[in-house]
Amino acid sequence: MKKDNLSDRVVEFVLNCPNDEFQNLTVTKIASEFRVNRCYLSRKFKSDKDFTLCEFLIREKLSRSVGLLRQDKNITIRELSAKMGFSNTNYFIQIFKNYYGTPPGRYREYISR
Repeated sequence: MKKDNLSDRVVEFVLNCPNDEFQNLTVTKIASEFRVNRCYLSRKFKSDKDFTLCEFLIREKLSRSVGLLRQDKNITIRELSAKMGFSNTNYFIQIFKNYYGTPPGRYREYISR
């Protein structure tokens, strides 16, 4: 199926972005990649998807962080936070807990069982 919708192309771009590039991915960088205005992209994405591009990026960061927790049992939460592009580890822990109901350290213990 061909994806002509800008929002669908953005989702595909984000999902296919390698982790080492993903950590620095922002709405501004995505808009630049697609050669559109950041505000236009944000409005269009929200209109098409019923959630913001920022929310989508955070969800994807959290999803990838769970993958890294599963892959690398020795990664610290600080390292994980930095790999996902969060400059504040406490903020990362807070949004992880809000999304998954438990902090990343406990989540790792749970999936290790």
